[in-house]
Amino acid sequence: MFCKLFILSLCLLNVVCVTKLQRMIKDAIAHLGTECLSETSDATMSDVQDLVDHVRPTTRKALCLITCIHTKAGMQDEHGKLKEEGGLNFVEPLKQEDMDYYEISKEHFINCINTVPDDAEACIVGGRFNDCIIIGGKTKGILD
Repeated sequence: MFCKLFILSLCLLNVVCVTKLQRMIKDAIAHLGTECLSETSDATMSDVQDLVDHVRPTTRKALCLITCIHTKAGMQDEHGKLKEEGGLNFVEPLKQEDMDYYEISKEHFINCINTVPDDAEACIVGGRFNDCIIIGGKTKGILD
């Protein structure tokens, strides 16, 4: 019985943490995406909502919108280069929730920053980085 309760509590803790990271990402996209609308030609609130819903950006306006969000969050510079410090700062609040989950999330962000090629135009890099974070995060079980 104790074993079942322990496993259930671990599962619930993982759901809370996953929800926390997802909520952080969705809140950042919603807030910063709204700010980026005036800086991204042709982007609309519908594009912001698609990003919040983790719809993969494929249009130029959506790619540039996610890049603007990354830039405002400190994860990309104005030339499209990925910035490790910005990724680390983004996941830092998770440290208060669960240190193991924070470490996994931190390693994931660092891995994406270090492996996504940032030799292309900024909006292409932003799309690649977004794919790595979202798709890889789902594969690793840190995002739903």
